Amino acid sequence: MKPRNQSLRRVLLVLQKIQGRRYQPPLSELALEFQVHPRTIKRDIALLEELHFPVPPKLPPQTGD
Repeated sequence: MKPRNQSLRRVLLVLQKIQGRRYQPPLSELALEFQVHPRTIKRDIALLEELHFPVPPKLPPQTGD
């Protein structure tokens, strides 16, 4: 598969993985699953947002109360 096709396939799979969730899974979790750097997943999600796909918000940081 050509690199461009791999990227498109990954973006669509990321969309499928995050759709319908209350919060996004951690970038590191998605990166591990797709065998890419977390920064790549971050760019993929930014592209989906730019194209107006429904992207859930990031998980709020845990507080150590």
